[in-house]
Amino acid sequence: MRKINHRFNHLSKWLFAGVVTIIALLTVLIGGPSNVSAAPFNLNNMRWGLLPAGDPTTPGGQATYSMMRGPFLDGRDWNPSPEFTDDPSYHGNFGTTAGNATSLQNPYVVGTSSPKVVAMDKDNYNQSDAQVGDMITQYDSSKFLVTGVSLGAYSDMMYAAAGPSYDGSHTSYRPECDYFDFKVEEVNTNGDVVPKSGLYVVNSQGYQYPTILGFDKMANKNDLAKVTITPLNNDKGKLFTGSQIIYLSLKGANRINSENNYGYSTYQSTGTIDNIKSMLPNTTQNPISVDIPSNGEFYLSDLNDGNFTEWTTDNPDLKSTQDSSQYGYKITGLNALKPGTIVKFTGTDPLGNGKTNVFYFKFGTTSTPGTGGSSSGSTTTPNTSTATPTTDNSATTSSLSSSTPTTSSSSTTTTVPSTSPSESGNVEVKGGVIYATKKIALYKSVSFTKANRIAWYPKQKRINRPMFVVTGYARSANGTLRYQVRDVNHGHKTASKTGYITANKKYVVPVYYASLPKSKKITVISKKGIYAYKSVKLTGKSKHYKKGIRLTVKKLVKHNLTTRYQLSNGWYVTTNKKLVIGDN
Repeated sequence: MRKINHRFNHLSKWLFAGVVTIIALLTVLIGGPSNVSAAPFNLNNMRWGLLPAGDPTTPGGQATYSMMRGPFLDGRDWNPSPEFTDDPSYHGNFGTTAGNATSLQNPYVVGTSSPKVVAMDKDNYNQSDAQVGDMITQYDSSKFLVTGVSLGAYSDMMYAAAGPSYDGSHTSYRPECDYFDFKVEEVNTNGDVVPKSGLYVVNSQGYQYPTILGFDKMANKNDLAKVTITPLNNDKGKLFTGSQIIYLSLKGANRINSENNYGYSTYQSTGTIDNIKSMLPNTTQNPISVDIPSNGEFYLSDLNDGNFTEWTTDNPDLKSTQDSSQYGYKITGLNALKPGTIVKFTGTDPLGNGKTNVFYFKFGTTSTPGTGGSSSGSTTTPNTSTATPTTDNSATTSSLSSSTPTTSSSSTTTTVPSTSPSESGNVEVKGGVIYATKKIALYKSVSFTKANRIAWYPKQKRINRPMFVVTGYARSANGTLRYQVRDVNHGHKTASKTGYITANKKYVVPVYYASLPKSKKITVISKKGIYAYKSVKLTGKSKHYKKGIRLTVKKLVKHNLTTRYQLSNGWYVTTNKKLVIGDN
């Protein structure tokens, strides 16, 4: 019996250890934050969208949310969308720093002076323009009065800070409440709290929602809703630091979307960035003046496309590397500059419009890191919060942490020019975008071994093929060409990972067409359709074309690192193979 008990005890210990291991793995996979080892994200830099909402249909129930296209939340129900849209006619997401910033003196307007009925059929691809006071017609023909809004965080920033633990699809009601607490107060234009307000944050069945209702019951329609957002005191909340205060108003006029929303900042000693200041493209005669941080670190970001826009500099003493956890790029080496040095920074987005913008900075006297400096661009109100949560150093590093691919000791790396004579025409240029037509893997080095493998990418349908930006070239020990790449599959766990993939054209090809189809016809294959634009920059929408429409093209036009098709009517459309297909 003792021998049996002895074996049973060993078996019990083994089973217990196995269960603990499985629970730990499940926690990481489905519940645990994966970015706790990165520097906390400054919450005051978060950007938001708004979903029109109405009173609950039952006491203590959920709010009523805009669902005009079907029995589900849709990205087009939001006004504004939490995500950036390149249509200048739409309201853009907003925050408290950088572009489209709100404040007590400049609140974001959620009300309308001309109430209307808002409806949308399933084939309508426009963004909602519903505001507080409007009546929304739902997908089932029922109607409700908009009496409030629900806040949705910019998923790119949330994913940068929280990794795949964040459900950023904006088809669920309360993903932000896993990270933040929301509080609302009615204040007058001087910021004084107004008692007996009808504003409230929705709580239903013990759960808080990021939903503010009661705008129709405010004590004074000229007052503002002051929404205070703070990180929760849990593992997910500790991925953020500071707090954010948003002011919403029933009256006034909003700013419309801006195609350009660039910002700069400095780094705190923790690795967190300070409040982001807005900047506009300029010239060497009109640089932005800033102090040199003593730690030599500087932050740059395209807040509309921080995951994709790459930053380079003309100064060889400076280094630019992606800081994925802070949704931008870190510039290092500035403490070696002489005061008065003017530096040129270039932001290039290889996707979207393929836009490139140039910014000149004049770096002055050395300052204490984190205090910032003077600026000829716009400024923002400093974040007054002093809360600085600690991070769990025992946690694993996020898949979005920036990294530099290493080279296996068993292989050699050789730089390959983009016009290598032996492979001219088959090699994508540096900065170009490619996608995989068959199953491939991403590796840490040019040696494609199991130990070096980072991730598999299975074969996908054309519209879902994984995309990469080419950042460089290398060769394996036997001379086989490799692409050095950055994963640009937005919303996927592998987004922003860097490494090496095959350059074999049987497996990877350019995303953008480089020639006209023989028939000079293309077919729209994107489920959402595509837009035609008046400009080769793909600005100024002219018309929307649904999936299945055939278009006649007369010309292929190069634009930066991408191309466009010019239609027979003179308008321009994308050449992205995930959106259109040539009829040869």
